[in-house]
Amino acid sequence: NFNTLLEITAGLNFSVVQRLRKTWKLVPSKYTNVFKLLENLMDYQANFLKYRQVLKASDLPCFPYFGIFLRDCSFIDVGNESFNE
Repeated sequence: NFNTLLEITAGLNFSVVQRLRKTWKLVPSKYTNVFKLLENLMDYQANFLKYRQVLKASDLPCFPYFGIFLRDCSFIDVGNESFNE
């Protein structure tokens, strides 16, 4: 469920959550390392390239991040001209 994954990583990256430095220090490194890996997967660089590669290789059924899907549909519509005569 990539949709939930991105929502959770985004929520944990809010500035109000990131300011909880003492709390973050109490989280075991095992979990912070997993969190960093998941952040890296959902990185927006290169138009979410890592996410798209993992999504393509995933077994079905899987639930993609709906926001990226909608954005792709918008750019397909806006980025291509109509050829009505």
